[in-house]
Amino acid sequence: MDTNSIFGIVLIGALLAHVGWCFAIGRSAEKKGRSGWTWFWIPFLVGIVACFVSAMFVSWILMFIPWTNLIFNIVIACLSETDYHRRKRIEEEEQIRRKVWEDGGSKESLIDKYREE
Repeated sequence: MDTNSIFGIVLIGALLAHVGWCFAIGRSAEKKGRSGWTWFWIPFLVGIVACFVSAMFVSWILMFIPWTNLIFNIVIACLSETDYHRRKRIEEEEQIRRKVWEDGGSKESLIDKYREE
């Protein structure tokens, strides 16, 4: 195995890790009521552009991809839920509370009651 094939394998591995991390960022954004695909593509493209820009400096080729993903992950963690998503979650919680209150606190599990709906 020569150096180019090892570099190619490392590059493909880094690209797959980058795609996986961008998918995780998009999924966490989706859980907060944001557009998951938008939050997938922005870090993906920024990471690829940063990789190509850093390719001019050979020793820094794979350095910027994890940092751009980490920055976007921190941004997503700092964002709160959207108003629509928050209202929807509160309404679901209120429906569960009302159902428990109407049943008078029976011995049935709350999870089982919620699954009946």
